[in-house]
Amino acid sequence: MNSERDHREQLERALDGLDHAVAAWLADPPERRVLEREFEIAVARILVHTGALDYDYVVGRIRHSILSLFEPRSPTLH
Repeated sequence: MNSERDHREQLERALDGLDHAVAAWLADPPERRVLEREFEIAVARILVHTGALDYDYVVGRIRHSILSLFEPRSPTLH
């Protein structure tokens, strides 16, 4: 059971790394070939930690991360 928790933590770190990479790319976009290669490497790191049961979660997490970068921010009621 501990290895399952370790597996999930490693997966979360890899997904967080992809989030940070995408934010950096948006802040200072690299040329297309560099972006494609960096994205390929980042996704490969995630897949190393992904079992068949994690596939839907990983796809959902990546989709959410990308959409959150492009969707307008919701206004706050502060």
